[in-house]
Amino acid sequence: AQLNTEDPDAAEYNLFVEHFYLYNKLQEHWNGFDAYARVCMVLGANQFLHVISYMGLAYYMVQYHFWGTWVFVVLPMAFALAHEKMNLLLDPWEQLTLAALQIIGPFLAGLCASFTIGYNMGQIRANEATIAGEPVDTSYETYLTAINYISPVSFIIHMLCIGYLMSMAVEPDGSLPTKFSTVIQIDVLGLNKEDQQQQEQEQDGGRDVDERRKSVGSKLDAVRRKSAAKLERAATDLIPQAPMVKHAQSIRKQKSSRHNLDSFASEGSQVSDESAKISRQKTTLPLHYTEQTHQRITYGDDEGSRVPRGLTQDINE
Repeated sequence: AQLNTEDPDAAEYNLFVEHFYLYNKLQEHWNGFDAYARVCMVLGANQFLHVISYMGLAYYMVQYHFWGTWVFVVLPMAFALAHEKMNLLLDPWEQLTLAALQIIGPFLAGLCASFTIGYNMGQIRANEATIAGEPVDTSYETYLTAINYISPVSFIIHMLCIGYLMSMAVEPDGSLPTKFSTVIQIDVLGLNKEDQQQQEQEQDGGRDVDERRKSVGSKLDAVRRKSAAKLERAATDLIPQAPMVKHAQSIRKQKSSRHNLDSFASEGSQVSDESAKISRQKTTLPLHYTEQTHQRITYGDDEGSRVPRGLTQDINE
């Protein structure tokens, strides 16, 4: 059943849905800043829990309370592991490695704090024995030797933990750091989900992208698969829309059809008859207003100029 587009509520809903597509286009300009701001928030929260742990260790080293030392090791690290589980999408080995790096550092620091307390209390007993004229037990000095060996290891492990967390945010192809769940939540509508799934399938299949680009036939095949993914109707096509929006979409579809005809006509002279047949099948595929179509019409292809064109300009044309 179609909604009555003359109804003010229906017209407002149409504008509301179109707003999401326009906002998604505008959001591309600051996606990287938004993503890495979220990454920094995750790293900052993780390091804040470590600060609480080390601060508690330093405080209880002065107060000489053994149990308080280990409370500030166990509780902050438990929260750090829970925080890691909620905000990072890692495989089992990565989770195990990161958990070990997060726990070992504060654990070794807790050992150093305990040895420091034992060394200080040993000194107090030795001074009391010296004053009383009793034999002095110097076994407490072994604590100082253990501290000198363990404390540098704790610093090194903590630096490795920070470096490993930062490596999770590195993407070799320049894409967003998708190992952080907060970054994935940027795409609320899931408009880029199909492209991500296609990339994952290519990675799992072990395809060599460079060799595929060198072969014209393989390139056409990849374009055909990508075009087949566009056959799913966009969300804006499933609801009634304002006449202005429909007119703008019809203009985009016409431009997209002309663009596809021109591009495949130039490639037809360089490929075989079979490739030309695939090209003609590609041009006959129905085009719908999707995110990929809007990308090609608004910004052009990789070889052409990239001049932004707004919705109002398309309608005026």
